[in-house]
Amino acid sequence: MESRKSDWERVSPTKLGEGGQSEVYLVRTPERTKQRARSLIIINSYAFPNTQTDEVRSKMNQEYLEAIRDYTRPDRPTELGAMKEFKLRDDEEQSLRRLQQEVDVLQQNRPGLPKFLGANVNERWMVTEYFTNGTLEDHLLEYRGNPALALKAFRSVVNTIALLHKEGIVHRDIKPANIFIGKDHELILGDFGLVFVPDRPPRITAFQGETVGASDFIPPPTWRGMGIRLEHVKTNFDVYMLGKVLWCMVSGKPKLDREYWEEPDNDLTKLFPSNPHMYMINVILGNSVVERQEKCFSSADDLLLVIGTNLESIKQGGQLLNDGIPRICHVCGVGRYARQTLTKDAPTYNLRLWNSGGATDISMIGVEVWECGTCHHLEFFRTGPRP
Repeated sequence: MESRKSDWERVSPTKLGEGGQSEVYLVRTPERTKQRARSLIIINSYAFPNTQTDEVRSKMNQEYLEAIRDYTRPDRPTELGAMKEFKLRDDEEQSLRRLQQEVDVLQQNRPGLPKFLGANVNERWMVTEYFTNGTLEDHLLEYRGNPALALKAFRSVVNTIALLHKEGIVHRDIKPANIFIGKDHELILGDFGLVFVPDRPPRITAFQGETVGASDFIPPPTWRGMGIRLEHVKTNFDVYMLGKVLWCMVSGKPKLDREYWEEPDNDLTKLFPSNPHMYMINVILGNSVVERQEKCFSSADDLLLVIGTNLESIKQGGQLLNDGIPRICHVCGVGRYARQTLTKDAPTYNLRLWNSGGATDISMIGVEVWECGTCHHLEFFRTGPRP
């Protein structure tokens, strides 16, 4: 039996959030609502007749106190939900289809998405689980300057998107405000109001004057299709938005203008010059937050692979070896390695190896020499072709 809106009790008139077509309120589950209603009946109808014996009055008093405690106690997280109420007109058939589509995606309770608790399309509302820690937008500073922590959390939402992309589903509205904080920094993707699901009747996504996705996070007009018509939507539409979310996490800032992550004020390697892992984040941004669609990773699967590789590299203490990237000495932990040019401005040298101790039984290999500026520890890297 489909539940009714009246089965859910609104906790407060204050909204949890609001969008162009919906408002979100904190509500109590039908079970908790009924429980509070029963307690309130006991409280309102209670009396202490003088004719009752002390034993009866004591029993009634106990029931009264228990009803008060139950009615006024804090709600448990499992007794709460986030109700999304849609502000639609009766003739907006397209909006009703959009609501139904969001319900269809969420009610399958896929991993990494909010748990679906109930809905009534005719009454134009739906309820999902409530996240007490709020959204990623509220917690950006927790990841600021920490690529390892940011990538670990970010991987969870990218994995969720990758699973959706395998079904041809494109979210199209990824931003920190639509990502919830779960346990142990797990990120939960919400708000599927603009979701594209394949094998549905083609339709225009945008109403008059409506933007497809958050304007600060959607790809630029140079991308073909731009998601205006659903038949043109590609999975890398989400990858672009995911890249911007990652930049927000590592920078601690709420938004990135267009594709300007390499600008001095936005470049993570300049904002955090002592952290060599920022260059790994820039590699991801260079394959996601791009002006031309063909330069973007094709799906979240590609992005997931790079994230996994970088996380493992950070875990093992690895660093990128590209020129210009600061490399912290792993002996003293203070100085930085620099490539040495010892003679004639040549950065590579030949290292002579004696194979058996004979004067002529030798091998030659090309090497680069790197030296720590503090403790002078040397590292050698082989160059040139191997035999």
